[in-house]
Amino acid sequence: MNVVEAAPRLAEFKRSQRVGNSLQKALYDANEITVNFKRRGALSKELDKIFPYWNAAIQGLDKSARTFKDNPAAALTKSFMAITIPTLVMYAFNYNDPNYQKLNNRTKDNFILIPKGDGTFFKVAKPQELGTIFSDIPERLLRKFHQDDRRI
Repeated sequence: MNVVEAAPRLAEFKRSQRVGNSLQKALYDANEITVNFKRRGALSKELDKIFPYWNAAIQGLDKSARTFKDNPAAALTKSFMAITIPTLVMYAFNYNDPNYQKLNNRTKDNFILIPKGDGTFFKVAKPQELGTIFSDIPERLLRKFHQDDRRI
């Protein structure tokens, strides 16, 4: 997992230096490219001991809020393209599949489910914070509309 986490940070560090930013700015940019789990306050450090992954959850929410605050139009567009559209496409493939219908809401809410063809699914994790807004809600609305449509 270190390589998965380090690769985009290294690329951002090099990009930031290439455009002429200082070493400190390049390091900051590299740390901010994904959720920076090293950021924490004194209270977060203590709460993390009691509630596992407290800091990770707070940093994820903070990163999402800063992203939408800094450039809301780009954040909305990227979220829609990267989360909502794949969710809707996979729902179109899955909604009539009895194996999909047997899955619980927790699985449907946490993963984009790609059918393998043998009754099982490849599971691609949805982003924790943005997945609720840009994936879970639209998919649940589609399921509700589809369910109501069957009753008519």
